[in-house]
Amino acid sequence: TVGPLNRNMMNRNKVIKEMSFLCRFLMVLTISCSLLHAAEVSKEWTVFGPYSSLEHMLPAPLAKGIPDSLRAARVSRKAVKVKPVNGKVDMEKIYGKKYTRKGFYICIPITSAKGEKFRFGAGADWWMDIYLNGKGVGDTLADGNINHPPTGSDHIFTADLRPGTNYLVIGLIGGVGLQQLIFSENPKVNPAVKK
Repeated sequence: TVGPLNRNMMNRNKVIKEMSFLCRFLMVLTISCSLLHAAEVSKEWTVFGPYSSLEHMLPAPLAKGIPDSLRAARVSRKAVKVKPVNGKVDMEKIYGKKYTRKGFYICIPITSAKGEKFRFGAGADWWMDIYLNGKGVGDTLADGNINHPPTGSDHIFTADLRPGTNYLVIGLIGGVGLQQLIFSENPKVNPAVKK
């Protein structure tokens, strides 16, 4: 038979073992979260537009930061500050009317303490051209978004952030439907997305 002293010792050892497991689990979870979410995406974005088209390369001022106004496609437009809702910006809501097949530049500041890989997703109605710190990341100019309505996991990219402030610029050419951009950090692959 097990006496009360031995029973208490067995319970104590069981509790210590469970606490040890829980501590290791929390440590791994903390490290994983810090690796995934070390970069901070600004809650305020800047939009320029509408333009009759997008340049086939990023306008030079957007490679260095976010100016107060931007000249592109022979037109100058003032910066419009917006707060995305669940990663979505809607050009019709910002500008008060639809701009079918017109171009916009959406500028998203991202801060990184140490420089790191950054995984993000984007979907648009309908075409996108994406740059980080002036370098091309990807585009959907050949085929458009393919999926409708757009989601933040339609197209997934990984890019290298430098330490400090980074500038993600997404050129958007609105389609006939929505003229929206949906952005997400570290998205899961959407099995419903057609490629």
